[in-house]
Amino acid sequence: MKALTYIDISNNKLEGPLPDIPAFRNATADALEGNRGLCSNIPKQRLNSCPITSGGFQKPKKNGNLLVWILVPILGALVILSICAGAFTYYIRKRKPHNGRNTDSETGENMSIFSVDGKFKYQDIIDSTNEFDQRYLIGSGGYSKVYKANLPDAIVAVKRLHDTIDEEISKPVVKQEFLNEVRALTEIRHRNVVKLFGFCSHRRHTFLIYEYMEKGSLNKLLANDEEAKRLTWTKRINIVKGVAHALSYMHHDRSTPIVHRDISSGNILLDNDYTAKISDFGTAKLLKTDSSNWSAVAGTYGYVAPGDGEVRCV
Repeated sequence: MKALTYIDISNNKLEGPLPDIPAFRNATADALEGNRGLCSNIPKQRLNSCPITSGGFQKPKKNGNLLVWILVPILGALVILSICAGAFTYYIRKRKPHNGRNTDSETGENMSIFSVDGKFKYQDIIDSTNEFDQRYLIGSGGYSKVYKANLPDAIVAVKRLHDTIDEEISKPVVKQEFLNEVRALTEIRHRNVVKLFGFCSHRRHTFLIYEYMEKGSLNKLLANDEEAKRLTWTKRINIVKGVAHALSYMHHDRSTPIVHRDISSGNILLDNDYTAKISDFGTAKLLKTDSSNWSAVAGTYGYVAPGDGEVRCV
């Protein structure tokens, strides 16, 4: 029986190593074309070399399969990490805090507190005033009381709105005054206007945090004979100038003018240098420059112009 000396396997899309037999050793290039997956280690054959393993020849792998084997584990790991991160975030958000600084454990209401420099915390205010104890009271008004708070980094004045108000009609008034003061003082930056450091609005405590003015109000200072004697004419003139500068700024140097509507000696505060600063913007009003502005009578008795009805502010 004669051995096979020639074979033609062209255009069959074959793959794998070419057998090392005489027929394939003598095969021409035309006889092997159309079989891109073929490989051979037979000398003189113009095919890709076959990789050699311990088990002999190994079928070459396509690049696409290699990429799949690399990418699938990586993608799987990323999916698992994403699921774990989402579960952890959900757990943290649902978990109730136990320090009482940010959330009321009974109602879940947020205690939001704002600070210009981020130093003040809700619990610091509560602790420094011993839950607004009378020992720290330094002033009071119609709907609020003012307390002195010694914080770790500063001494501040805390104006707290009353917890309970008998008249239902007063509740929206107090809320509006609180919003007026926050809105006005967050927009004003003047050396003769008291600085607002922060505020808190919550069903338990609603308060505002101001810079502490050592001398207190001009009203109290004038009522004290010893303090009034120290208030020389030069100091009194400087107080009037300071108030005038603040009013001029609020009325003329702002794109939206602000009218205080309750300038009295009780709302002018003094520091150790007798620098005057206007406070209590609960009745303040922002004016619209493109239209007429009407306002009901507001202010402290004895400091308002005589007359009844409404006042037109132009």
